[in-house]
Amino acid sequence: MEKVIAMISRGVVAMIAVGLLASVAGCTSSGSAPVESSPSGEPLDLVLLSDSGGWGIAEKYGALAQEALGRDVAIHNHIIPASSAGEIRSAVEGEWADDVAGAEIVVFYVAPLGVDPPGMGICFEALDAVTDPDYEGTAWTPGAIWEPVPEMAVAEDYQEYRDELGKVYDAIWTLREGKPTVLRAYGVWNPFVAAWQKAGIGAECVSYEEASDQARREAAEANGAVYVSMLDTFSGPQHDQDPAAKGLIAEDGMHLNEDGQQLLAENLAEAGFDTSAPPN
Repeated sequence: MEKVIAMISRGVVAMIAVGLLASVAGCTSSGSAPVESSPSGEPLDLVLLSDSGGWGIAEKYGALAQEALGRDVAIHNHIIPASSAGEIRSAVEGEWADDVAGAEIVVFYVAPLGVDPPGMGICFEALDAVTDPDYEGTAWTPGAIWEPVPEMAVAEDYQEYRDELGKVYDAIWTLREGKPTVLRAYGVWNPFVAAWQKAGIGAECVSYEEASDQARREAAEANGAVYVSMLDTFSGPQHDQDPAAKGLIAEDGMHLNEDGQQLLAENLAEAGFDTSAPPN
């Protein structure tokens, strides 16, 4: 998902963390409220709620938070691979409820599983044809433009997904009882851009990633979370660069490797550690 940014220095991390550090000390930073944290000397609790897009993130982000805040950070890593927003919400309201209720820092990501805009199937059929030598579907000749060309996506194609994300935020704030919380959400990286470009439908298929990213951002900002997009970070400002070519994608061709996870965690840390409050 933009050119690979340089690793942020320890001093920068400490500076962007001033908001929460002041809160832990019992002060209120500009625009934020004090965190009702565990007693001094006990760790802050960080909960990550995610599908498999959360692999490796909590540990790396937690280390940055711990270094910046001068407090131990206890990691509660809650991941359900291939889950929908509804399944994450059920877990938040169920077996994860105690951890969410006690977490001063909450990080949230889930892909739009089960949401199927009209052209998305075309994009993934093309992906299979380009990347799988044993693919037995529609014939495709390298150099040719895939047919049919999918329509460009818009955020409204993901309205159902946005609504489901809102319900997850509602569940988080209910459990937090409105207490100030470092609530962060992050977006998708795109490991498929190179294959879609080979099929001649790069811009069309990337529009689905952009539209889902916009829906995530709108849901986060409407619900008191700070949103951190990853499309620019991993694929450049035009979202046309291949993160695998930058050495950021794991061997499965989809998830982030260690370097990619570290880059995502550092982007989260760059957003600072000021607390949020539930929306009115």
